[in-house]
Amino acid sequence: MVMRPSDDLGRLAAKFEPQLPRACRFLTRGIGTQELRSPYFFSLLMFQPDYLTALIEIGEKDAEALLPELVAWMEPGF
Repeated sequence: MVMRPSDDLGRLAAKFEPQLPRACRFLTRGIGTQELRSPYFFSLLMFQPDYLTALIEIGEKDAEALLPELVAWMEPGF
């Protein structure tokens, strides 16, 4: 079974990027630009508490939406 987030994690990470310390923001951006180079890569590195809370909420919502499939997948003999 493959589960994928229903929300775009790169966009989500980009929303929380301004809250990072200045040095971290500098590392996540290209030199001379104010835009994130890769919000998808950045989403793998983000450990901001608000971002993690949002990730957990997305995971819970997605798991709830797929609950019947998850239960069937976990049953013996699937």
